[in-house]
Amino acid sequence: METLVSLKIQDTPSRYNVLQKLGSGGQGGVYLAEDLQDPELRLVALKQQDLDQMLGMIRKSFLGQHQCLQCQLCTRCKHCQSCDSCKHKPLTIQQSKHLEESVNEAKGLLSKELLRFLREISSTQLKHLNIVDIYDSYISTDNKFIIVSELAHQDLENFVDRRFQRQQQLTNQEISMILLQILNGLEYIHEKNFIHRDISPQNILVFKGQVIKICDFGFVSYGDYTNANIGKLDYMAPEVNYGNQNYNNAIDIWSLGITLYYICTGSKIFKEQSVNNLARDQKSIELPSQHSQFQEMFEQMIQLNPNNRPTATQLKEDLMKFIDENNLDLQKYQSLLLSHLTIQHSIKIQNNEEENQNKDDDEEDDEDDEEDYDDEDDEDDEEDDDLTKHSFNPIIHKTYQESPKWQCVALL
Repeated sequence: METLVSLKIQDTPSRYNVLQKLGSGGQGGVYLAEDLQDPELRLVALKQQDLDQMLGMIRKSFLGQHQCLQCQLCTRCKHCQSCDSCKHKPLTIQQSKHLEESVNEAKGLLSKELLRFLREISSTQLKHLNIVDIYDSYISTDNKFIIVSELAHQDLENFVDRRFQRQQQLTNQEISMILLQILNGLEYIHEKNFIHRDISPQNILVFKGQVIKICDFGFVSYGDYTNANIGKLDYMAPEVNYGNQNYNNAIDIWSLGITLYYICTGSKIFKEQSVNNLARDQKSIELPSQHSQFQEMFEQMIQLNPNNRPTATQLKEDLMKFIDENNLDLQKYQSLLLSHLTIQHSIKIQNNEEENQNKDDDEEDDEDDEEDYDDEDDEDDEEDDDLTKHSFNPIIHKTYQESPKWQCVALL
């Protein structure tokens, strides 16, 4: 798939008023902001990556280990020879290798950050109730990559932690509804031929009314298979660590299985060991007795062989057996889902109409251009005929000599 990613440049303060910092990491952070162009000053999450800081990584790793800020060479250069104050100190072979490794590492980090940003922008084509909606993306005038998305109350990790801290563990119906929404979003992602590659409680957001949305598409991959070693170790499927071996969207199912354990227990540990490591070793892992109805599903999701793991669609069908059709939360969710699908369908129709209109306009312009071209051809033909006549009729030839336009013709 070829996807055209375009970025506009705009001044952040002219559109968004940053209110406070929500979190940080890498070369950027996430901020609470209000949209000044929205009549109701809609609150949004503004995620930014500082391009200057990313480029600074390379500069710092390169310049920080060398005395000459002009040549960057390991032998005395002309600049150093003419400048005694430079105090150029050539690097040893070992230092040179270390310098090269540091530079390559910095470049690699920069490339990864840029790719993550572009991948997240490309995910804007994914429109689903259970996928976080990205409103805007651009490069700011002060050299920052900006992604603006809808604002969540908290991520699933914080949501579960707070419930356990208050000793209010989630009920089976709550877990079922959370899992159903994640599976709906994941099913849609997989149907669009994407692999999320970083499913975890930190990348699942909880909105008002316990609406669940998958976020952070910085590691998303398009296609049936990929082989990059990325993701969170505590939730990473075993086949991701198998070197250059290809893997498919079954890795998302594994990660969701470990996430299910976390939702049920509030922990990533079972009997003082990492749940993910135990699952990789195919050790027996039991969910709490009050959540035993999910045990079989959990075991299916963490099958060592990816081919033995169920799809998101199959899991969703099994999960519906545990959900009461008269459950008010289910009915409310189905209503929201239907409303979202209706809106997206209307937008799709409108976009198609605009696309067809633009296509018709382009065709009309092409027809006009062709008519103009034909008229020009007719005029050229008439002129060619005149020129032919000029060659054989001295009187006509003399007549055209009076016009500067035809002086070159008269000289032939």
